[in-house]
Amino acid sequence: MITELQGERVELLAARAVFLPRLGALLVADLHVGKAETFQRMGVPVPRGVGGADVARLSATIRACAARSLWVLGDLVHDRDALDTDEMSRLRRDHSDVALHVVRGNHDRHVPALPDAWGFEEHAVHAALGPFDLRHEPEGGDAGPYTLCGHLHPMAKLKGAGDELLLPCFQFGRRIGLLPAFTTWSSGVRVDPADGRTFVVAGDEVVEL
Repeated sequence: MITELQGERVELLAARAVFLPRLGALLVADLHVGKAETFQRMGVPVPRGVGGADVARLSATIRACAARSLWVLGDLVHDRDALDTDEMSRLRRDHSDVALHVVRGNHDRHVPALPDAWGFEEHAVHAALGPFDLRHEPEGGDAGPYTLCGHLHPMAKLKGAGDELLLPCFQFGRRIGLLPAFTTWSSGVRVDPADGRTFVVAGDEVVEL
């Protein structure tokens, strides 16, 4: 799905990512690496390979877009258990020519610093990219650049043929745009389509409500 935001051509991907072609930048939010390991340690039965599948999908998306940079809008990791996984080191090796950035989110603060082998440049609160202010939490005012963020794991209801589905979505309001959680293993906050342009991820498609 292609749209325009703040004068930029924006591609909304069914992989739950945003690509900015002019800047060669791929944006994702809430990867939560290590979440499965955290729940397994707590005795919660979690399917094996959940985190690895998310990182593999991220790697494939970087390659498909020929992205020059990756920006994670917070919660790259879930907690310290993420440091015991090798997926992100592998991502760095597989995409050594891609600049990796993360705006630290509330879960990232469980880890004082990311491993050097992951190769991420860390931004404490926000980062500027083209006409956008990249943050983790939806904070922004009437002044300043348009904010793109994650944190809420936005979801919207899709109705049809007597059925209802709650699906991850992108939502772009007047001053703040929300990205869906990149991880497929998460719940989320239901948003009202009336609050902005809303695009749901329905399988391999992105559909505007």
